[in-house]
Amino acid sequence: MPNYGNLPKASQTGKTGGYKPALYFSPIEDITTWQRPTNTPAAIGDKVKITTAHTWGTGLGAYKWDCQLHSVKHTSATVGDAGAQELEHTAELIVLGDNPATLEQMVQALNDDKVVFLKDADCLTNDSYIQLGDDCVPVEASIAFDGKTTKEGQKAYTVTIKSKKKFFYLAALDVTFA
Repeated sequence: MPNYGNLPKASQTGKTGGYKPALYFSPIEDITTWQRPTNTPAAIGDKVKITTAHTWGTGLGAYKWDCQLHSVKHTSATVGDAGAQELEHTAELIVLGDNPATLEQMVQALNDDKVVFLKDADCLTNDSYIQLGDDCVPVEASIAFDGKTTKEGQKAYTVTIKSKKKFFYLAALDVTFA
């Protein structure tokens, strides 16, 4: 299979910017069967495409944190030495409010092994997710809090997720709201 191909404008899909204002995530141990890109890719892109849904344990699924509108951002940048470079993928989002349940989850998210999903904002034509991390290389999270002032606005947690693993998850995402 070739590593490169032409990228004519007609084939460049997924151009509409942005992601749904939500973070979907799952602890690694909650997923009982992990799906992977095919070992025998037939087309360019198959090496980073997951088309079969992961399987979660009974009563489990991805958790959803609603985010501030237009706050979910995903970027990638090159890291590493020349000849040994990789892409590092970063997702940044804002969760509004401050209460005991939110704080406890933020603290827990710092060190748990997890995988995250971002839903493409172009839902009607591209019903897919970006998956960051996997069971071998979980994502890393960092959290910042800003209590604002009564003039500035609402209290908010800024969550930053980093991973060197990125996949296009094109299967159904099992979501729980427990």
